Amino acid sequence: MKALQYHDEHPGYGTTITAGIDFVKQTVDTILASSFASDTLILLTWDEGGGFYDHVSPPPPSAVDNEGYWTRVPFLATGPFARP
Repeated sequence: MKALQYHDEHPGYGTTITAGIDFVKQTVDTILASSFASDTLILLTWDEGGGFYDHVSPPPPSAVDNEGYWTRVPFLATGPFARP
């Protein structure tokens, strides 16, 4: 599922971070409350890292194309198949 319009957290669409957070929470809660929850792995990611680097330096540029790896993108996995 992809957030659309004001749920997508991108600036310029009348969005707010709160609307995006609420959308994600409602979606995950709906899945976890469904009869499919015991057989479902929820993978949640964003399409950019927000422009902030984290505490770990990126690896050196790739030997394949000499390009850097840039920022990491947030990713969450939840459900009975997710590793702690």
